[in-house]
Amino acid sequence: MLLAVWTVRQPGSPSYEEQVAALVSEWEEEIRDGQTIIAGDFNCAAQAANPRKHMANIAHLRELGAASAYHHYNQVEHGAEEEMTLRWIAKGRRVSGFHCDFIFVSRSITPCIAHVNVGSFQDWIENGLSDHCPVRAEFGTAQFG
Repeated sequence: MLLAVWTVRQPGSPSYEEQVAALVSEWEEEIRDGQTIIAGDFNCAAQAANPRKHMANIAHLRELGAASAYHHYNQVEHGAEEEMTLRWIAKGRRVSGFHCDFIFVSRSITPCIAHVNVGSFQDWIENGLSDHCPVRAEFGTAQFG
């Protein structure tokens, strides 16, 4: 099963992290069953000023048996990413980066991960295609399913 994610904030709507938590709770049984991919723009990251709720979502996904393909493949912890998926220009033209786009896969799928990469800022952001760089995962056929 594939769950596509795009969290969006509007006045009165839940936070990005609360939207992700609701999605995970709604689909908890299917995620736990072990044949799920959750991919998209979560709009929340370990680089945020207060990453507590985001990290709680990561912990919940781990408890359900899901892992970030990027983090699994690159053997890095959340918050230690070298590649950012969003360049944010804050007040005072201060530029910061966030790794807020993810592909979570059931642990049964992780052996099938052949390659994971993040699109370049040059190709995606500087060329005006998006304000995000996509995370892309390639899967082999090793016992998937």
